[in-house]
Order: sequence, then structure tokens, then C-alpha cells
Amino acid sequence: MDRHKTTYSSMVPTMFNRFMNFQSEVFETYDVSSMRCLIQSSAPIPFPTKQWVIGKFSNAGLHEFNGGTEVGVVTYLAPEEQLERPGSIGRALPVVEINLSGGENIYPAEIETVLYGNQKILEAAVIGVPDDDWGEAVKAVLVLKEGTTATADEIILYCREHLAGYKIPRSVDFVDQLPKTDTGKILKKIIKAHYWKDREVKI
Repeated sequence: MDRHKTTYSSMVPTMFNRFMNFQSEVFETYDVSSMRCLIQSSAPIPFPTKQWVIGKFSNAGLHEFNGGTEVGVVTYLAPEEQLERPGSIGRALPVVEINLSGGENIYPAEIETVLYGNQKILEAAVIGVPDDDWGEAVKAVLVLKEGTTATADEIILYCREHLAGYKIPRSVDFVDQLPKTDTGKILKKIIKAHYWKDREVKI
């Protein structure tokens, strides 16, 4: 950005999150004011990260796209709506129809947003793991920032202060790194497979 005066970039949440966790003097070394358009896609971006990106790249609009490999882009969240609609994935494109099923669901992205608000957490993946009573239970798999320590009880207590009871992780695992694609998207399918590998029924 500094050397070539980049105006456009497309990134996934992991990349934005890594930017956010640079030492402050790193960003002060480089001029990023040329950036005019930032694309966010592939996975939900934690709201604290989104706030930081918008503040740090103040000349750039943050455009958020969601969809699927099989169907392409489905929804779009415009720059002017980013901070006004926390948790939103945007509006359906003009050629798209969206149906929502009823019921009470737990959305990992909401829990991950809360976890990213904890200053000790570098990366978070929330998944469903086997539970003999309920079928699935909420688990958080975390990478801590270098030089920090935390316990599962500490993280669960932190979540209890910010989430409804049924959304709180029932267990927490700490790992050195999370599996990712070449573009930096966290591979929850691989993380989840580890916990379901010995089960006859997989959800």
C-alpha cells in the first residue's frame, strides 16, 4: 500500500484481524491513505475488527459480500451500513430471494464477535461438538495472543457477561493455530471433524 499506493484490496477476516494485531508502531511506519475500496468476504468479520478497519482505513469504504461457492454472491452490506447494522450480512441482491427457516438457532459468528472482544484472543472458531443430551454443544477453539494466558473458566465467565445462557460455550480448547485455506479463511470443517471422528452419527 505504501510503496505502490494501492487503492483496492479484497481480504478475508483472518487477514484483517492480523492487521489489527500488529504493534501500533508498524502501522505508523506505512502510509495507507491511498486505499479507496476494501472488500470483505468468505466469513463473518468480528465487529471489533470491523470497527478497527473502518477507523484505520478512513479513506476507504468497506464493502461486505456473502454467498457460496455454488451460487456466487447473495448479499451485500454497503460501507454506510457497516457500523449501523452490527451482525448484519447485508441485503439480498436484486436477483436473489432469501428464505429464513423458523426456530431458535445459535450463530457462531455472534459468539465469535464476543470472543474477539477479549484482549487475550487472537483467533476464534466456534463449533458444535457431540453432546449426549442435546446432540450438539457449543465449543470455542481459541488461539491466544503471544505472551498471554487464559483458562477455559475465565473465557466462559467472560462470555457469560455478554451472551444469553444458551449461547455460552460449554467448553473451550486452546490451540497454537487454526487450520486455514490458502487465502486465510478458517477451516471449521476440519476443526469440527476432529471432535466428531469417533461418532456414528454426525451433525
